[in-house]
Order: sequence, then structure tokens, then C-alpha cells
Amino acid sequence: MAEAVETPAPVEAPEVVADEVVETPADEVKEPKAKAPKAKSSGDDLKIIEGIGPKIEEILHEAGIDSFAVLAGKDAEAIREILLSHGSRFKMFDPTTWPEQAQLAADGKMDELEALKKELNAGKKE
Repeated sequence: MAEAVETPAPVEAPEVVADEVVETPADEVKEPKAKAPKAKSSGDDLKIIEGIGPKIEEILHEAGIDSFAVLAGKDAEAIREILLSHGSRFKMFDPTTWPEQAQLAADGKMDELEALKKELNAGKKE
């Protein structure tokens, strides 16, 4: 005689309810903001002047001196006062030749500027 095998009743899977999805209209989607690069002056690269580095260029830009033409129009004493207004550590810098160098750069006389720079030591005539 054959044994009757009991088959288990089918098990129903529990009903899965998804979270409600809310779509945002395309005109309301906010794009992640990219980090803005550090603001850079649109003026001339004053660092090509012998004696001016990144920090001094930044100080000059803050004072409104962002081009060779503007720097060429300043006298050395006015530039020195701008530097000293940022602390005594700038006392060692001598801007005596900076207006002359800037005028050469403003005039596009880059060969003459390079020749002058070779005669200078930290922006000073030896």
C-alpha cells in the first residue's frame, strides 16, 4: 500500500509595500553647487615684478593695484605705506624699482624688463 505524502500548503509571501515615491518636477531639481574657485583678480600677474610674491600681490590687489599700469603710477613711498599697513614683517621689502618694472611690463617691453630684473636683487638695484 502506498503511503500518502502530505504536501504542505503553499506559503504566501508577505506583501511588500514600497515607500511612496514623490517625483520633483525638473524645474525644481537643485543641482549640487560646485565649490567656487578662490577669486582671482582679472588684472595683470604682478608676481613677474622682481620683489613681488603671492602675498604682496594679494596685498596690492586689496589696495586696488591690480595692473602694471596702476602699479607704474604709484610712487615707491605709497607702495611702502600699503605694505606697512599689513604689518612690520613687510618693512624689509623695498618697492623702489617696482613702478619702473611695472611701466616696462605695461608698455610690453618684456625683454627690457628681464634685463632690468637681472640687475636686481630682491627688487633692489645693487
